[in-house]
Amino acid sequence: MSKNPPPSAPRTLEIIAEQNQGLPGQFLAAYSPKTQKIYIAGTFNAASHRGSCVATIARVDPQTLAIEATAQLPVIDEAHPNLIGEYQLCGAFGLSVDDTRGTIWVTDPTTSSVAVYDRDTFAPIWSSYQPDVSLEQQPVNHPREVLVLEDIGKAVVTGPGGYWFIDTGTYAITAHNPVPGSLPHTLTITRDTLGGNIYLSDYNLDKVYEVSPAIGEAVRTINVPAGETSDFSRVNTHGVAINNSLNEIYVSTQGENGKNSGVQVLDKISGSFKQFIPYGITPTDIIADETRDLVYLTDFGPTSVHPADSGGGTVAVIDARTKSVVAEVHIASGKANHLTLMPDGMVIALDKAGTHKNVEVGFHIDPVTGKHVNSAIDVHASGTTPINADSITKITVALNNAG
Repeated sequence: MSKNPPPSAPRTLEIIAEQNQGLPGQFLAAYSPKTQKIYIAGTFNAASHRGSCVATIARVDPQTLAIEATAQLPVIDEAHPNLIGEYQLCGAFGLSVDDTRGTIWVTDPTTSSVAVYDRDTFAPIWSSYQPDVSLEQQPVNHPREVLVLEDIGKAVVTGPGGYWFIDTGTYAITAHNPVPGSLPHTLTITRDTLGGNIYLSDYNLDKVYEVSPAIGEAVRTINVPAGETSDFSRVNTHGVAINNSLNEIYVSTQGENGKNSGVQVLDKISGSFKQFIPYGITPTDIIADETRDLVYLTDFGPTSVHPADSGGGTVAVIDARTKSVVAEVHIASGKANHLTLMPDGMVIALDKAGTHKNVEVGFHIDPVTGKHVNSAIDVHASGTTPINADSITKITVALNNAG
């Protein structure tokens, strides 16, 4: 990729944001170049002591943001031993599309599993879940994200303890710990569009791993610094993005006590720290538009770990050439969560704010009978929860003085 020189004059932006109702409990999205559709994973009202009775995968038109179809995910016996005799849906959290094989891969922390569905019909094809094995002994531990590497026939999955490579043909699973003797917790995945290696962020150890897909092992470990202040031992690394245009790595960090919350800019060649860009309360996902040297960052907002009176629900637009936040798009009252960069530079943003109240859905089951029931309320023994849907936002940025 050719280098984009800094412009002689500051670049200005024109932004159009359009929004539509999304899914209850939506998490991650992925784009299919083959179908030219967005696929979104949604799992609502899951908890550490139970699975979800409201879960689906949706196919969405990225232009109109209309939900075209939703999946009826498999009904299984409740995976949590305290709820024996009840039922849950297989969940969908992380998501990646394999257009070569016409499949969708999803992660499901509620069953500590990875599953594969037909891209067009949503029919289940394979799952790593073993119902006769405890959640703690599943082949994949509480998976987070998944990314299919179509050119080599592998899927990579993040989660506590390291990461996993899964063969997309045989479904053989290989576990990897990039820091033996330690407990990494990999979160997000991005692939270097130039070199082909993948980069994984580690929330527990504040590191980024560059992994060779050919061998499945980390070929470089980059320590993520505290760019704003070194007074705190943790920066709570979350997302990672690559920009070959400027030879930079962008790492979103959530910081501690209001410090080191933003973007740590690293040199891609040396891994050394270049600059810190402060932004947000709890920065989450980060993506880079290498063609235009723009970086997008979500701010989830207040959490129990990062308390605040207000804030979040925004997407920052960062000029990577000047290392400055040049625009902010408010997409919800809070809980901006995930970003997908489209081929034309458009960005699809997902939040988890539950703006759309009491939405009746068909991908809901009764936990006692296991039968699908259209409902706007999720009922469990512990109480009832209105089914509220989140939003999908399309962000289009036009650059002036592009340089």
